[in-house]
Amino acid sequence: MGSQWVGMGRSLMALDIFRNSMEECRKALEPFGVNLLDLIMNGSEDSLKSIVAPFICIAAVQVALTDLLFSMGIKPDGIVGHSLGEGSCAYADGCHTRRETMLSAYFRGQSVVDSNVGPGKMAAVGLTWEEAREQCPAGVIPACHNAVDSVTISGSAKEMTKFIEALSARGVFVKEVNSNNVSYHSHFMEPVSARLKAALDKHLTSNKPRSKKWVSTSLPEHMWDSPIAHYAKGDYQANNLRSPVLFYEGLQKVPKNALLLEVAPIGLLQPVMKRTVGPDCISVGLQKRNHDKNLELFFTALGK
Repeated sequence: MGSQWVGMGRSLMALDIFRNSMEECRKALEPFGVNLLDLIMNGSEDSLKSIVAPFICIAAVQVALTDLLFSMGIKPDGIVGHSLGEGSCAYADGCHTRRETMLSAYFRGQSVVDSNVGPGKMAAVGLTWEEAREQCPAGVIPACHNAVDSVTISGSAKEMTKFIEALSARGVFVKEVNSNNVSYHSHFMEPVSARLKAALDKHLTSNKPRSKKWVSTSLPEHMWDSPIAHYAKGDYQANNLRSPVLFYEGLQKVPKNALLLEVAPIGLLQPVMKRTVGPDCISVGLQKRNHDKNLELFFTALGK
């Protein structure tokens, strides 16, 4: 969450492969009364305030970008995802079809809606993982380990508001994440993850195991050979929703001279990727927020 913006993906609809991929994503969601292309082409700030819309729009852009890259012969030697991004990793790794990837994103959001969880908040803070674990009060937890000194915290709206104020008063960097008042990657997601697993167990039929090139960021390394890690099925994705995002740990597996492509509506993770992997890597974002020439930006980025 946080990479959604009104107009994401519109510029690339001029490309046949991207547009056709988006149309297939639309068809996957049509039975649920969702008009994906209307959200992409005519969406507003209000439409992205719903729980489901950001998930499906982000996932569709990631899927269509993946199809576009694959059509150009650009295929990854390694795959790392952040939060919702692991759903698109399943597509890039060949574990899920385009339809299954979109249904995973849809049910991720719909499970939150149906569970009616209490209001929450998320925020990126300038703390180490250890500092966050020590300082977070009851009701607030470290949710995403983004970089050495960057952690996303998650929790109840009341406790998060108080903790954010306390951190700001101390001069600690704090930036709230647009999570639509939901505290993802926390124990508040337990009832949601149960609904998500039940829904995905009904709708996901692909049986291809995860490959070794997909580095999990929802399971600690000591669990990478456990049964839950073998497939990107309902239990894996339910665990992703309620567990911390170990993105920093995942980036430790990336070669220091790697070429990193951030396949997303914006290059949200560019700063932490560059800092973590190191100066010898080339890290490229393919799209920018509120940029009216993202088609040109895409090809310029690939030229790097």
